[in-house]
Amino acid sequence: MITTPGTATKSQTCAIMKINAEIAPEADLEFYPLPDGTLGVKAGKALYSETITIPESYGGAAVTEILPDAFKGAKYLKFVTIPDTVTKISSGAFTDCPSVVSIFIPKTVKYIESGAFKLAENSFICLEGGRSYAGYDENCFAEGIRVVENCATGIQYQDGIGFLISADGIATVVSYVGNSYKAIIPDTIAGNSVKYIADFAFKDNKRLLSITIPNSVIDIGKDAFSSNRLKEIYNLSEVSDVGSGFDIHDKL
Repeated sequence: MITTPGTATKSQTCAIMKINAEIAPEADLEFYPLPDGTLGVKAGKALYSETITIPESYGGAAVTEILPDAFKGAKYLKFVTIPDTVTKISSGAFTDCPSVVSIFIPKTVKYIESGAFKLAENSFICLEGGRSYAGYDENCFAEGIRVVENCATGIQYQDGIGFLISADGIATVVSYVGNSYKAIIPDTIAGNSVKYIADFAFKDNKRLLSITIPNSVIDIGKDAFSSNRLKEIYNLSEVSDVGSGFDIHDKL
């Protein structure tokens, strides 16, 4: 259903009817007319999806705002794509979303309200480089969320290994979601050198028994391999810095 927050004016009602008439049967998101002629978005039936891609426009109007409580309670949601047209993320937009792995926020987003993101600990917010933070409330990201600045893209996956690529072309291993007991980290991903393994990247992973780390890696973060079942680890000779909580020394 397409509607508008609060009491609709006659002109707003006409706009709503027009958008509703143009909805494709497969469209799950809800769009709301804003005073400037653009649209705000809410989850609608997409509340139960694992992956959501917010479109740049709908019915000929640009999508510029993620509305208050837009995806609140989306317990299955894992990945969200936010288009460059969005300039504002409102309070409560992503609260009680325990399954979210990562959300990439383009630099066009100028305003993020307090309490916009309340996700599970160690979920990722990937911020595109070259942005201003003047319109970001100091409480927009809940404690425990891993906010990464200067990202070129969101998390990219290869063989179950998650990578973040910075604007200067450096790749960091941030997670593992594969099903294999063995993981081989490549020395490059999409042409970018893999230099770092992030804090908590493989923490609590009970599936992996063997991992190969390329010589390109120079730094391993805090608790990157804590609470795991690893028995075999290869190619650590070039690592210059190992964070605290790296509890696999007895297996090397």
